[in-house]
Amino acid sequence: MNEKAHLVFAGLNEHDSDSEHQKVPRFKNTIHLWEFLLELLADDKNGSMISWTRQECGEFKLTNQEEVARRWGVLKQRAGMNYDKLSRALRYYYQKDIIKKVIVIEH
Repeated sequence: MNEKAHLVFAGLNEHDSDSEHQKVPRFKNTIHLWEFLLELLADDKNGSMISWTRQECGEFKLTNQEEVARRWGVLKQRAGMNYDKLSRALRYYYQKDIIKKVIVIEH
């Protein structure tokens, strides 16, 4: 058995993931990490680094964490961004119940 972690947007419903407001360009300091993740998920071209596992539940997985972190760093103009730093923000989201970590056991 393998354990893998998936993430879930707390309180997200199917309608929220399709919102048009997510496609509006944003300024550097006005986007939150969770919004950035939703924008990546909205574009199928990003499937090699982030994808829905159960979209109806808001559940997704990061398949290329370093690339997600690199793009977040580019957007926020933080050249030193890596997954260790991005994961700190995710842990903060866990504490604030914005995103939940789900352990998936594969047989």
